[in-house]
Amino acid sequence: MRQEDRNNRYISIYYVDEHGNISVRKRFHPKSMRRFAWVTGAKVIPYGLWRLNEFNKDYIILVEGESDTQTLWYHGFPALGIAGASNLRKIDFQYLNNFEKVYIWQEPGNSGEKFITRFKNLASEAEFNKPCYIIKSEI
Repeated sequence: MRQEDRNNRYISIYYVDEHGNISVRKRFHPKSMRRFAWVTGAKVIPYGLWRLNEFNKDYIILVEGESDTQTLWYHGFPALGIAGASNLRKIDFQYLNNFEKVYIWQEPGNSGEKFITRFKNLASEAEFNKPCYIIKSEI
């Protein structure tokens, strides 16, 4: 496959907010020079907002990315995904307030550390006071 063709291939990932509005994130070919891009005009929101009412309010697991979120759903766990560590926002804590506890999945490496640091900083700014637990990968 030519590099030019590879750079233009993508799948669309649909994000639906609590009001049914749709934002689209593009996932490009793994060998592409770019990995992700939001469609022009898309609102950056957590992945899975449309499912929040389905979950028991005991806890939720916060992860990076759509595939981790979908994997947890498949296994029956309540999860909400953030499209990369830098896309977690202070306003996103409103969605976590309905749960008794929040588990945050920390991926290995710098990205995982960045996600946890950002979570802690924003939780403080948002005055988020629910019990939070970090789950670290051993791999």
